[in-house]
Amino acid sequence: MLRALAMTCVLVAVLAPARAAASPTQESMFQDDNQLVYASAGHVAGVLNQLAALGVERIRVSVIWALVAPDPGSTTPPSFDATNPADYPAGAWNRYDVLVTDAQALGMSVDFDITAPVPEWATEPSPITIDPKFRKNYLPSPVAFGQFVEAVGTRYSGSYVTSTPAPTPPPTLLGGLLPPSLGGTPTTPAPAAPAPLPRVNYWEIWNEPNEAGWLTPQWRRVGKGWVEASPVTYRRLLDAAWSGLATSGHRNDTILVGDTSAKGASRRGILSAMPPMTFMRALYCVGNSDRPLTGKRAAELACPTNGSTSAFTAEHAAAIDASGYSDHPYSFTQPPNELSANPAWATLADLPRVERTLNRIFATYGRTIPGGVPLYLTEYGYKSNPPNPYVKTTQAQQAAYINEGEYMAWRDPYVPTLSQFELVDAAPQAGEPIGSPAYWGTFQTGLMTLSGAPKPAYYAYRIPIWVPHPRTGTQVTVWGQVRPADQAGPQLADIEYAPRGASAFTTLEQVGSGAQGFILARVGIARPGSLRLAWADPTTGLVDHSRIVVIR
Repeated sequence: MLRALAMTCVLVAVLAPARAAASPTQESMFQDDNQLVYASAGHVAGVLNQLAALGVERIRVSVIWALVAPDPGSTTPPSFDATNPADYPAGAWNRYDVLVTDAQALGMSVDFDITAPVPEWATEPSPITIDPKFRKNYLPSPVAFGQFVEAVGTRYSGSYVTSTPAPTPPPTLLGGLLPPSLGGTPTTPAPAAPAPLPRVNYWEIWNEPNEAGWLTPQWRRVGKGWVEASPVTYRRLLDAAWSGLATSGHRNDTILVGDTSAKGASRRGILSAMPPMTFMRALYCVGNSDRPLTGKRAAELACPTNGSTSAFTAEHAAAIDASGYSDHPYSFTQPPNELSANPAWATLADLPRVERTLNRIFATYGRTIPGGVPLYLTEYGYKSNPPNPYVKTTQAQQAAYINEGEYMAWRDPYVPTLSQFELVDAAPQAGEPIGSPAYWGTFQTGLMTLSGAPKPAYYAYRIPIWVPHPRTGTQVTVWGQVRPADQAGPQLADIEYAPRGASAFTTLEQVGSGAQGFILARVGIARPGSLRLAWADPTTGLVDHSRIVVIR
C-alpha cells in the first residue's frame, strides 16, 4: 500500500514562511466576554484552562466602563477620584483581577479593550428620544473617560498591590467540557499572598465606535444633510485615553486605534452605523484622496481648517503614534474570500484596500512604517446554522470558513493578530418573540453550542488546515497550524491522505512547523481523495486531527 501510494503522491517541499509574503508569527487571540467577564471566578478559571488547551496566546477582554464606575445609572456625577482605582466601589475590579491573574498563571497575555457602556453621569442628554441602550452611549465625556483609563492603567501597571486580592476558586468546567484528550486536567492558579497584579501591556480604545450600539450619535444633522459625528467624538476619546495610558506608565505598550466593525448602513442618521472606511477618513481628517481636508469640510469634523498635518499630529498623537489599527473583518453572509460590493466596507477580503488607505493616510502625516501600518484583526468568526435558522452557513462551512480566514490573515504581512469570537454561542435575545430574526440577533459564532457541545469548528480551530486549490494533477499547497503545541521549538505533524472511497488514512510525510506552529507544504496528488493533518500531543500521546479536505 505504501509503495503504491508513493507512486501517486510525492512530497515536494516544506516551505518556511517568509515575512515578505506572510505573517508567520501571527498571534492567536480569543474573546468571549459572556464566559470571561459575566461569569463566576470558578467558571472563568475553567474557561481559561480550556482556551489554553486550544493554544490561545492572548485573551481580548472588554473593560466595561459602566461595570466598574460608581453609580452608573445616575445622571449626577459621584464625588470620587476617578483616576485612583482604590476609589472605585469595593469589588468593582474583581472580575478583571481574577482574569489577568489566572491568564498569567496559564502563560496567556491579555488585551484590554476599554469601552462602553458608559455610566450615565458621563454622557450628555440626547436631544431626541432614542432607545435607552443607545442613549447611555450618547456623547461620552472625554475628560471622564481619560480619568477612567488612567485608573485602569494604574491598577494593571504591574506594581499595583491590592489589600484584598480576589480569590481564585477551583475551576468549573464548561458543561463538563475539557476532556483529557483536549487538554487534560485543569490547573488552579492561586497566589499564596498579596502580590502586585499582573501588568497589562496591550490596549484597544473603544469597541466599534462606528456602531450606534457602542457610540452615539453616528451622524449629526447639518442643514439638509448629515455630517460624520462619531469619528469626532472618538478622536476626543482617543486623545484622552492616550493621555491616561501615558500617565499610568503605558506609553510604550501596544495601543490600537480604530476597532471598527466591518460594515455600515447605506442611510445616514443618528443611529445609522457608519461604514468603516468613511469613519477612518473622517477620524484622520482626510478626504477620499486621503489628503487633508480644508475649509468648511475640515471645520465640520473639528479638523485643522488649513489642512496642516503638523497641527493634526500635535493635537492627536494617538491617531498617528498608535501601534496599529484594529478592524473586525466579519463577512457573516459571504465566504471570507469574497469582496464586498461596498468599497467603504472592511471585510477580510477587503483588507488590501484598507491597508493601502491606511498607508496613504499615515504617509500624509509623515509617518512611514517599515512594512506598512499593522492591521490587527481583533474580532472574527462565523455564525452557524444550527442553531441560527436565519444563517446559511452550516456548522461544517463555519469550520471551513474560519480556517480559510486564518489562512488569508496568515498570508497578509500586515496582520500580526487574528482573534476568534466566541468560544460558546450566545443565547438568543431575551424579550424578543421566540424564533424571530430579532430573537436570533445575537452571535452564534462560537466553537461550541450553548449546551457545551463542541461544533466541527472547535476541532478546526485547534488544528487548522487549508488547501487553497484542492485539485489533483497539480502541486497541492497544504497550510495548517498545530496551535496547541509547545511553540518553544519546531513541532512535527503528519500530512495524511486517503484515496477516494477508502476510510483509512496513511501518512504521506512528517513535516516540521515554523514559528507559532504554522505549517506550509506542497504535495503532488494524482488521485482524488482526502487530506488531513495529524498531531500527537507529546504530553498525553493522544492524536488530534484537523478537519478533512476533499481533493477532487
